[in-house]
Amino acid sequence: MLDLCCGTGAMLDVLRPLASELLVGLDFSRGMLAVARKTGLPLVRGNAVAPPFVEAFDVVTCFSALGHFLPAEHRRLVRAVRGCLRPGGRFLFATAEMPLRTSSAYWVSRAFNAAMRVRNALWCPPFVMYYLTFLLPEAKTLLEDAGFEVAVKDVFPRPYERYRLVDARRT
Repeated sequence: MLDLCCGTGAMLDVLRPLASELLVGLDFSRGMLAVARKTGLPLVRGNAVAPPFVEAFDVVTCFSALGHFLPAEHRRLVRAVRGCLRPGGRFLFATAEMPLRTSSAYWVSRAFNAAMRVRNALWCPPFVMYYLTFLLPEAKTLLEDAGFEVAVKDVFPRPYERYRLVDARRT
């Protein structure tokens, strides 16, 4: 199992009992990986859109990190995940549909994104973190175009019920 964009390793601890063999964390940030070392699991510093693995995993996960990818990178990310998976392997992540324009979630997310754009225009290097990206149905379409069978599941309790677990199987 590969946890893509593992950050500080919080999900590695959650995934550990579910990994039947090997569990590896990959992240670009040295600082995040330094914190993740506490898990005692194998860690790799690398770019999620160009990971150093070829058909090495049965499962790839990515939780709470998809906002770090600009829309122009989404297709490349999906191809990279596919390349990490063995045939029949699964890519698991959480996403949601675009919230209604009348909802606070929509406007808070838009305000955050605007603040990030201003921040990135003023400071270098930019910090990519945006909300309302890689949403359904865009993610589903990208995955299907890349050769995945996609199942969308309602599994999250309140107050996270608007999120969906995407279970994409490499065909």
